[in-house]
Amino acid sequence: MEIKMKKCLIEAPFTFDAGPPIIAIKYSFYKYYLGCDKFKDMDGALYKFLDYNLEAYNHLLYLSGGMTFSYPFTARVPFNIIPFEDLYSVELLIAIIFKEGYNDEIKKITEKMGLDYNICCECFEKLNEFFKQTANELKSYERVYVVCERPAAVFSSILTMHFLKLQNKECEGILIGKHATTPHVKQLIEKLDLFSEITNEDFLVKAELNEKNAYSHLAVEDFELDCYPETWGMRNISYSVCKVCPYRCNFCSISMNWNGKRIYRSSLAECKTVEQVKADLIMVKEVFGISFISFCDCTMNYAAQNPELFRVLKEINMLYACTSRADIVTADFCNGLRDSNFISVIIGVESLNPKTIELMGKGGGNYTETAVKNCKKLYDVGLDIQLNSLICYPYERYEDVKNAISCWKYFTESMRKNGVIVQKIPVGTLTLNYPSKMYFDVINDDRFEKKFHKITDRTIPKDIRNIVEKIPDYAIDMQKEKYKEINKMELVKQIYGLWDRDMNLLNSNLFGRLIQNIDVLVEAWISKNKMFEIICEDIDEKLYSNQNMAKLIDIIQCKTTNFSEISNQMLVEKEIDIQNTAQMILLLSFIGVLKIR
Repeated sequence: MEIKMKKCLIEAPFTFDAGPPIIAIKYSFYKYYLGCDKFKDMDGALYKFLDYNLEAYNHLLYLSGGMTFSYPFTARVPFNIIPFEDLYSVELLIAIIFKEGYNDEIKKITEKMGLDYNICCECFEKLNEFFKQTANELKSYERVYVVCERPAAVFSSILTMHFLKLQNKECEGILIGKHATTPHVKQLIEKLDLFSEITNEDFLVKAELNEKNAYSHLAVEDFELDCYPETWGMRNISYSVCKVCPYRCNFCSISMNWNGKRIYRSSLAECKTVEQVKADLIMVKEVFGISFISFCDCTMNYAAQNPELFRVLKEINMLYACTSRADIVTADFCNGLRDSNFISVIIGVESLNPKTIELMGKGGGNYTETAVKNCKKLYDVGLDIQLNSLICYPYERYEDVKNAISCWKYFTESMRKNGVIVQKIPVGTLTLNYPSKMYFDVINDDRFEKKFHKITDRTIPKDIRNIVEKIPDYAIDMQKEKYKEINKMELVKQIYGLWDRDMNLLNSNLFGRLIQNIDVLVEAWISKNKMFEIICEDIDEKLYSNQNMAKLIDIIQCKTTNFSEISNQMLVEKEIDIQNTAQMILLLSFIGVLKIR
């Protein structure tokens, strides 16, 4: 009788770009397809291990090389410097594997990124303890598949396997993720001899697309639900309809893979059918209950199937968010989002400067004019909007960046004149991300002087040092030498200051969309038997001026209870219907008076 190999699938820490971890249901299919006995979301487990401290989680994300130089509290970054994302913290990684101490490497990173050294040391001690505990938990597995979907996740994947090998030398590791296949990064991983195979995720993506009922094996037991925070009584779930994007932005590394040449994954056949999406999300609703579905497709609305898809999503009756390009938003798309329970949408505007858009390969000559009109359409239908922006493209001149900032200023001013509350406009400075066209343009252009990582400690094996010193660290644009005293982060702050950060949330489109879809929240609260608790001791007296609100607060203060009991009591005593009761509860939740658990 053949003895079955004991196998485990791991999602490496730092899978997402920002925010706390969310449930990625694709791992349920991957677990089934790979024949694994267990799935371990180390990203979510780490967040729980840190007592749900998002600040500590983010510090570890930065130390691991995530979101490199993307936010304005980072240290000074000269205008003519462009960092590479390839194992940005490789010196720290090597120190952990080969040395007893690594505080010197943490000190160097914190000085570079403007982070607090003491906080980072404390956080990293917790990370090491987490790796040790997890390795002890998983030491009995003979084969471990580790999936890493971001550059920082490559860092954490290597450490995961390092600590696991200390517990079980015979454990076979297989590393999955295109960022691990960056040539010199892959060479280093092979030399560390932690994984028997390193590959990209295409074989898993294609297998899921070819499976009619990919989530027929979806089970709540595969996920430690207390690792994932709830918002408004629901958990956030990541899901994809399309695995590709037909556009060819020069800075994008998401919709491409590498096999010796730069290849675009642009086949429109790589989309799930409406029938597949319906089957998947019905199963999600059955297993997890009503949830918030984040469609993580790069460009959700380029497929012709959208009108039918929107009808199906409305039928399923959950809440949704998605992303798109600014130049392909149509009135029908906006109306489809509005009518099918979409709460928010992220629009990759990137820049409103035509010259920059041309450099990025983002769109044609009328892109910026079209983008402005389309953003207005989205605001008009009342959606919660996030407009992503990017500055400091490698070939962008200083004058181009200043012009781009001026364009954003004009845009926000004109929106406000039309009565629009300008919502989120997060901005990042571009880094060189493999395998984008931008990455190879800089690598192959003598205009840019390339600097590489370096390890000076001679106790580290020479063959390891030699490979590390082939991994690019940053590029210097020699044609921008006169701008080296200009700080990129000061430019970033100028765009951050344009959106209405101090807006009243109760006047926001986000609150408005939730009110419009209050029936979905009510169904979630009742079906999951959510409990409501007053958590604010000093409640604003203005709330008591409304007799209905005062009664609601009084009911919940007397007894932590569920929605059915609250709404029945409100109906009997004040003749307030379910929807009005739910709206008041949502308001109290928004202003921090009430907790849903």
